[in-house]
Amino acid sequence: MQMLTLAAFAGAVSLLADHGIQLPKQLVSWGAILFCGIFCSSVAFWLQARAQQHLGAFQVAMILMLEPVFATLLTCGVLGEQLSTQAYIGIAMIIGAIAIINTRLKTLT
Repeated sequence: MQMLTLAAFAGAVSLLADHGIQLPKQLVSWGAILFCGIFCSSVAFWLQARAQQHLGAFQVAMILMLEPVFATLLTCGVLGEQLSTQAYIGIAMIIGAIAIINTRLKTLT
């Protein structure tokens, strides 16, 4: 439902733009669009929803909090991206927040 809503909204917004919809002319562009739409979005969200059924709320929250960290590290490993100081600070803040949450939960139980 989320993907259909996003597609409908993006389509409506693109129709309102001055230039209208401009479709790609190259086959490789269509392949990239289909690959990203199917595997990077639909299959990824489906797998995430399936996995969340077998985890507790706290575990899911931790994984979702670490998602930007995983994405950043993946771009460094795969694409050779160089992290800025702000990125390191952001990663440290996310991991620090997770550590604080875990510490507080241990004291409550």
